[in-house]
Amino acid sequence: MEETTIVKETTVRLAEDLIPSMLSGQKRVTIRKGIRDFAPEIEIAGYAAIVDSVEYFQLEAVPFEVFISDGFTSFTDVLVGMERFYPDINPQTSVTVLRFHLKDNTQ
Repeated sequence: MEETTIVKETTVRLAEDLIPSMLSGQKRVTIRKGIRDFAPEIEIAGYAAIVDSVEYFQLEAVPFEVFISDGFTSFTDVLVGMERFYPDINPQTSVTVLRFHLKDNTQ
């Protein structure tokens, strides 16, 4: 029987306009399309970070407080914002909610 190795992601790209809110401590969550797995320590936009939690949902089932903490103000805002990165996203799309904190805020 062949063993399957699951590769955990170690790098997360972040849009340039979102980096200041991450560095200030305001942004500590990101929503990614699909079911994704992350290593305990990752790099986000070139900064070392610790993964606090990873959860999986259909987009429409993500708790609203997650959207608020990611800077959205309504579900329409979520869809428009997510379409910026994932043009084919819809309310039934599976997403991964990644909560993190920076390892060293002096970077």
